[in-house]
Amino acid sequence: MTTMSLKEYESLPVDLQANYLWDNGRYLTSCRDHRYCINLYSLHSYFVEVWYDTRLSHIHAITAFTNSRRLDSYLESVSVSSLI
Repeated sequence: MTTMSLKEYESLPVDLQANYLWDNGRYLTSCRDHRYCINLYSLHSYFVEVWYDTRLSHIHAITAFTNSRRLDSYLESVSVSSLI
């Protein structure tokens, strides 16, 4: 697996971010926020959210981050046993 830093990943166009994530990321969980289904992935040393617009049926945004406070909304639904 090729390792890409957060900065390198964020510099990619959205379509290449998505392709790299599908090939190298690990799906963790998802949640819903009104019209969006938000899928959470781990990718190397950071996390990536894919915001999917359920009304328009397309990816609205891909955001990468390292701040663990952003994970609070997911904590109830994530099993950490697969990460150990």
